[in-house]
Amino acid sequence: NNKVYVFGGYRNSTAPYHTMQTWEWDPETDTWAQVGDISLGRGYIDVAVVDGKIYGFGGDIYNGTDLLAQTKAEVFDPGTGKWNDAAVADLPTASGEGTAYGFDSSSPYEFAGKIIIAGGGLWPDDTADTFLYNVATKTYDTTFADLNVSRRNQAGFFVPGDPGAMWVFGGRSSSAGYGSDNPPYAPPEYYTVYTFAPDIL
Repeated sequence: NNKVYVFGGYRNSTAPYHTMQTWEWDPETDTWAQVGDISLGRGYIDVAVVDGKIYGFGGDIYNGTDLLAQTKAEVFDPGTGKWNDAAVADLPTASGEGTAYGFDSSSPYEFAGKIIIAGGGLWPDDTADTFLYNVATKTYDTTFADLNVSRRNQAGFFVPGDPGAMWVFGGRSSSAGYGSDNPPYAPPEYYTVYTFAPDIL
């Protein structure tokens, strides 16, 4: 509804290291309003939107020395301004710093009503693991095709089309031989996403 939401985050300089706050920005009036807190203060949360709700998966807390990946998953309803931890099943494996792609239940694509969570891992290590989350059944499919290159902190976006594609770019990929937190970074790759109805020729 033409709003921007900013939530969570951490700093490694002084305690408290995390924030649980959620802020809503209205670009038309250039005003900020604080809304409901996330259930666990953390940063590097994997985020996707399905049917107008914001889903947050995993993320990292900071213990003063290291980033510690979490399994926490929750959903934010802009209509109520609140997060719901019980409405989303936690990740099967702790992870942070990945990318998530959401598809509305009315989407013409094969993943309607689902979220794909790709990459991330347990800092400073990365992963190629990819999960498919079903919003309706609150279940994960861990057999979904993994990334070709293990990575964290990558850029990612969905390009619509017939077919569409989920892209990832860059990211830190120490386990794949692309350096640790230094370049060269991981190469781009994509996963093709098809619509339900085939083209009629």
